[in-house]
Amino acid sequence: HLHSMVITSATLGDPGSKAHPFADFQQTLGLIQDEGRDWAYYLESISGRFAPAKFGKLKFAVSHSSAPTPPKPDEDGAVDLEALAAWREYVASVAVMAHKEGGRTLVLATSYNDAQGIGEMLRAAGVTPLVENPEVSFQDLTNTFTDDPNAVLVTLRWEGLDLPGLISHLVISRIPFPNAGDLRLKVLKQELIEARGKSESEATGIMLAKAARVARARLKQG
Repeated sequence: HLHSMVITSATLGDPGSKAHPFADFQQTLGLIQDEGRDWAYYLESISGRFAPAKFGKLKFAVSHSSAPTPPKPDEDGAVDLEALAAWREYVASVAVMAHKEGGRTLVLATSYNDAQGIGEMLRAAGVTPLVENPEVSFQDLTNTFTDDPNAVLVTLRWEGLDLPGLISHLVISRIPFPNAGDLRLKVLKQELIEARGKSESEATGIMLAKAARVARARLKQG
């Protein structure tokens, strides 16, 4: 039997949430106190945040409200291809500006299609990027990225990519919400409705909250 557990991570807590530093993670594990349930075995008093004494420096550039945005699929799942191309071109133009500043540039995408599309726009702009795809060894891509001080890497690796001190510029193409068609979300919704008696609207609300937690975690990792 497991009597105790210590969980640590750079992305478990919510910045500024001193009262509940592990709130999102607790919610995922089911450790948030709920009406009619007793979580006496969970010792919140021993949880906490331990921040380094000194952080590095970051500069942020946020897109203007008039910038192209990724188009949403219609009811049939179709996407406005012209709007999609305009958005990918815009993301590529931001990466090109970062690349011209010198240093390595990491571009985070949320799908292989977006990664390939952004890569094509970068090549059209005169930049030869490293683009993640299932047919290429990602280790080979990271090795090339590490060896080239001015490389541009377009990847889906929001988590688990460890390149300390190597990245000068980070381009976040879009907020990394899980795909609405994600099988895990569909199973969760079915479970909420059939096994837990939630209504359609309640289940949808819980799914959206979970999707927001996933996006926050990915952004912290990215």
